[in-house]
Amino acid sequence: MEKQFKKRDVALFLLSLVFSIALMFAFTELPKLLDPVVGEVVGSPGFDQGTDQFSMFKSDLYISSYNLRVIGYICLAFVIIAIITGFATKKSGWAWAGAFVLFLPVFGQFALSMFFLAGLGILRVSWMPFMDLSVDVLSLGDVIYLPLDAVLWFFRLFDIRALPWISYLLIFSGGFLFVWGVFLWFQIRSGEGKVVKSFIYKISRHPQYLGWILWSYGMMLYSSGINNMKKSWSIPASLPWLLGTMVIIGACLLEEIKMLEVNGKEYEQYRKKTPFLFPAPKWFSGIFKAPVRIFFKKEMPRKKSEAVIVTIFYTIIFILASAPFVDFTKNNSETAEDIRQALPSGPEFSIEETLSMLEQAVSRRDIFPLIDDLALHGKETIPHLITLLSDSRADVREFAANKLGKLNAVSAGDSLITLLNDESVRVTRAAISALSDLKYEKSAQYLIRLLNSPEGDHFRWNIYGAFENIRTPEIWLHLVSGARDKRWYVARSALNAMININQEKAMPEFWTALDSDIPEVRRAAVMIILEKLPEGAEEHLTKVFDEEDFETRFYAKEAYRLLKEKKQGN
Repeated sequence: MEKQFKKRDVALFLLSLVFSIALMFAFTELPKLLDPVVGEVVGSPGFDQGTDQFSMFKSDLYISSYNLRVIGYICLAFVIIAIITGFATKKSGWAWAGAFVLFLPVFGQFALSMFFLAGLGILRVSWMPFMDLSVDVLSLGDVIYLPLDAVLWFFRLFDIRALPWISYLLIFSGGFLFVWGVFLWFQIRSGEGKVVKSFIYKISRHPQYLGWILWSYGMMLYSSGINNMKKSWSIPASLPWLLGTMVIIGACLLEEIKMLEVNGKEYEQYRKKTPFLFPAPKWFSGIFKAPVRIFFKKEMPRKKSEAVIVTIFYTIIFILASAPFVDFTKNNSETAEDIRQALPSGPEFSIEETLSMLEQAVSRRDIFPLIDDLALHGKETIPHLITLLSDSRADVREFAANKLGKLNAVSAGDSLITLLNDESVRVTRAAISALSDLKYEKSAQYLIRLLNSPEGDHFRWNIYGAFENIRTPEIWLHLVSGARDKRWYVARSALNAMININQEKAMPEFWTALDSDIPEVRRAAVMIILEKLPEGAEEHLTKVFDEEDFETRFYAKEAYRLLKEKKQGN
C-alpha cells in the first residue's frame, strides 16, 4: 500500500509539473504568437522594441539547447487534451479505474478552471489602446514597486545590487509554491478529502495563486519588457501586472464562495485559521479588510456580485495610489493621427504639408511619425531634414539625425558633427549613430575628441560602436582602450567593433578579456566569440569552463561545441 501511495504521489507530482510548465509557457508564448496579429489590427508603434538580433540569438540558443519550446508545446498539448477529456467525462477520483491515465479527468477539470492564468499574459496588449494618449498611463500600477523600492533601498546601504537576486528569488520561490500547491491539491482530490489543509495550505489558502503572483512579479523585474507585447523597454509593465493580479484575487474570492457552498463549516473553520494569500500582521489585515466590513458588514464577500465589487474597488484604490507617479502633462497636444486624418492619404502627401504639420507638433509621439512620413520622400527631403537639425525641439533634431543616417545623406555629415556638442544626450547619440550609418570618416577626429572630453563617458559605447563603420587608422588604439574598460557594455561595444574590423588582429584582446577580473566582461567576450566563432578560440574558451557565472559557462561550452563542429565540417 505504501509503495502504491508513493507511486501515486510521484505521478501526481509529475502531473503538477507538466501543468505548471504548460501554463507558464503559454503565459509567455501566446502573446508572442499574437503579437504580429495584433500589430496588423491596431498598428505597431515605431519605437524601440527592446530586443536586438543578438538578444534573440541568445534566447533561441537557450531554447534550442534545452529543447524548451518542444517541452513547452508537449506539456501544453497534454494539458489541452486533459482539459477536453475532463470536460467530456466529468468524472473524478483516482480509484475510478485504479490507473494513472484515468486520473486525467480530474486533472483536466482543474486545468480548465486554472488555465485562465495563461490568458492573463494577453493583458500585455492592454497598452496598445493607450499608445496615442500616453505611455505613462501604463504607469498607473506603479504602487506595486513600493515594497521593492524599500528592499532595494536597504541593500543599497551596503552597496549591494540586489535587483537580479530578488527577481531570481521571486521566480524560483513563486514557481515552487505553484507546483507544490497544485501537487497538494491533486493529492487531496485523489483521496477522500475535499479541503486541502496540509503543508503550505496552512500558511495560505491559495498557494498556487500566491506562487503565480510571485513568479510573474519576478519575471517582470527580471526583464522590464517581458510583461509587454513587443517586449519594449520603453513601455511600463506595472498596470498590466496589477490588472492581472487583481483578476487572480477576484478568482480567489469566487473560489472561496464556491468552497463555502460545497464544504460549509469545514471550509469556514479553515478560513478563520489560515491567511487569504500570505501571512500578515492582524493590524495590516484589519486595515485591508476595513472597506469590506464597512460596505458589506462582513469579513469576506459571500456573493459573486460582492466579490466582483470588492475586486473592482481595490483595483481602483491601487490605481489611484499610483497616480502620483504618473506625469499626466505628456502628450496633451493634438496627435499625429488626428493631424494626418485631415490630409489626403498615400503619395499625395507633400513635403510642405508634412513640414506644416511638424511645426504644430509638440509631443515626441507626434513628431516621430511626421518625420518618418517626411523621410518617405527619399533624397528629395534631405535638405529639409538637414534644416531640422537646427530646430529648437530636441526631439525634432534627434529624429531628423536618425533619418539622415538611414537615407545615407553624406551631405549632412558636417551638420551632424555639430550635433556632437548638443545639449541633449539623445540628440548626440542620434548624431553618432547617423555618422556611423554614413561611414563618415571625417567625423573620426571629432568622435575621438568627444571620447576624450569629460562628457565623452556618456557616449563611450556609442562611439566604439560607430568605429565599426568609421574605420580610420587612429581609432584602433581607442578600441583597445575600450576593450579593457571595467564596464561590460563598453568593453563589449569595443570588442564587437574590433572583431568586425579585423578578426585576427582583435583576438589577443579577447584572450585578455577572458582573463578579466570583471565577470560581466568575461561573459561579454564569450558571447561575441559564440556569435562570430573565430578560429583558434577553443583552447582559450576552456579557461571559463569552470566559471561561477552560469551564462558564461553555458556560452563558452556552446561556442566550443560549435567551433569543433565547424572544424569537422571543413
